[in-house]
Amino acid sequence: MGPWGGHHPIATIQDDAGDLNGMSQPTVSLVCKQGALALVAQRAQWIKMPQHDTEQNNIIAGFHSICGFRQVTGAIDCTHIESRKWAVTNATLEIMDIVAHWRGSTHDSRIFNERSLKQRFE
Repeated sequence: MGPWGGHHPIATIQDDAGDLNGMSQPTVSLVCKQGALALVAQRAQWIKMPQHDTEQNNIIAGFHSICGFRQVTGAIDCTHIESRKWAVTNATLEIMDIVAHWRGSTHDSRIFNERSLKQRFE
């Protein structure tokens, strides 16, 4: 038992996913781990900031078309699930940058200040 007083929240989510798909929680956990490792192995191909002006302009146009924001090149969001997950996405929710190693309640600005992404925008 964890500090939540029952099953760990991730195990509970995996139980539910397993029930919906006819798999046990350990099987769901293994599939999630294998999926994460496969994503990590291919991260350079799929997780990247725009490399050229054309790519950046397409992202800016995407944000402008869905919400009228001007000159936006990425959206940052965080979540707390065991460790801090911090991601930058484009307008179609493709991940362009991700951090998953911060523990606890690290403020967004601290994560941003310690990323190479900050220097890129400066």
